[in-house]
Amino acid sequence: MKAKHLLLVAQVILMLSCHKETTHPGPSPVTPPAPVNNARRNVRTGDGLNYETDYTYTYDAKGRPLVKTGDLKLTNGASRGQHVELLTTFSYYD
Repeated sequence: MKAKHLLLVAQVILMLSCHKETTHPGPSPVTPPAPVNNARRNVRTGDGLNYETDYTYTYDAKGRPLVKTGDLKLTNGASRGQHVELLTTFSYYD
């Protein structure tokens, strides 16, 4: 069990070390029309690495997500309290 936990921590550390911050000249935020099923918060608990992630979305005029930013906070283990910035960009063929 301990080896499995260490492997998971090593994978997250590798993921964090490969993360590259990018700038995004995307459009201004637009309020999406109608309800959108995009998670604002994700919490992982249980065996292994636990974390909390808060997301913010930017939408286009059609209500589709363009940019998803996140703040991942590790809540246990040796890296407890460490924050990681996340960025996902979406593109569409119209």
